[in-house]
Amino acid sequence: MVLHGAPQGVLDVVGEPLPVAGLWGLRCGNKITVLPQYREVFDLCADRAAVRFEDGRTGVVDKSGVLMVVTDRCRRLRFLKGELLSVTKEDGSDC
Repeated sequence: MVLHGAPQGVLDVVGEPLPVAGLWGLRCGNKITVLPQYREVFDLCADRAAVRFEDGRTGVVDKSGVLMVVTDRCRRLRFLKGELLSVTKEDGSDC
């Protein structure tokens, strides 16, 4: 799958974001699993997505949009090798 709206690259993911009216949702193949509700989708890994919610908080949801982790407000989230989550604070420092 390819993460649209970000640098092109093939990811090992089960979903990809859909841009609609400035918000993003998730889909698995041709099936939309989460209607557009995220301001940003940072990264995808396995069946999880690192996202920014409409209120500005960030976190990780599963492919159905079920909240798994809330990281409050961060500049960036990304998944590393081994499915670890890298968090960059708003001031640019790493957690």
